Amino acid sequence: MVVVVLLAVGLASRGVTRWYRSSPDQDYRSAMGQLATRIHPDDAIVFSPDEVRLPSQFYLRSEVDLSELIPVFPSQAWGHFKTGDQHVVTVSRAVISRILERRYPRVWIVSNTMLGVLAPRVNELQVEYRVASDRQYEGDVGVMLLELR
Repeated sequence: MVVVVLLAVGLASRGVTRWYRSSPDQDYRSAMGQLATRIHPDDAIVFSPDEVRLPSQFYLRSEVDLSELIPVFPSQAWGHFKTGDQHVVTVSRAVISRILERRYPRVWIVSNTMLGVLAPRVNELQVEYRVASDRQYEGDVGVMLLELR
């Protein structure tokens, strides 16, 4: 029994060590670290697809006062979007219409999909907004800032 336990602990520790030494598949830590230094109170933030909100909120929660940011999509209040709430839904035209109607001064889009998926929605926003910055991170994590023209 002792040999089996020692073998299991040895193999598990090897796997844990390899996990933490490897680079992340999706680098939300760097993306949210950069976003946290540039975000302003009352900025709107969009996560596409909706599942991106969970890792983003995890890293942002200790960096910024989330109560000052407006989650446009998914629109649940901070802390109320939990594991199991995500359905891999992308930004709809209704969300874009809401952004254009509210005319937020700045809108952040955080995505883990290829830009081609978001391109039609970004094009719709460019009627009123301009792309101020767009940065890609490891694993197709992207952070885009749109500002009113």
